[in-house]
Amino acid sequence: MINLNQCVPEDHPLRAIKRRMDAVLKKLSPLFDELYEELGRPSIPPEQLLKARVLTALYSVRSERLFCEQLGYNLLWLWFLDREFAEGSFDTASLPRTTTVSFLPTWPSSSSLKSMT
Repeated sequence: MINLNQCVPEDHPLRAIKRRMDAVLKKLSPLFDELYEELGRPSIPPEQLLKARVLTALYSVRSERLFCEQLGYNLLWLWFLDREFAEGSFDTASLPRTTTVSFLPTWPSSSSLKSMT
């Protein structure tokens, strides 16, 4: 078994970011637990989705599909997301749909904006 924590240098900049994110996500975890669906197909934990978005921004990954491909072999990213090497990447079909549904704002339609004026 690969110990991902030992693979990441102690002075790597992502360690500080991970510590801060983990502290914030720990506070948000009860809210996520309420929102997390227990029935149906297993989903990606919201904490990992948010961390994945941070990695996507920090490393300028241009698509969710490319992120999923790179996650399968990037030990640093697996460590950051608290995933084991054996878990590998996210299902490429789940990540874009989940991020689109969960984290994009819902904008009012133009007709509802007209009714507000």
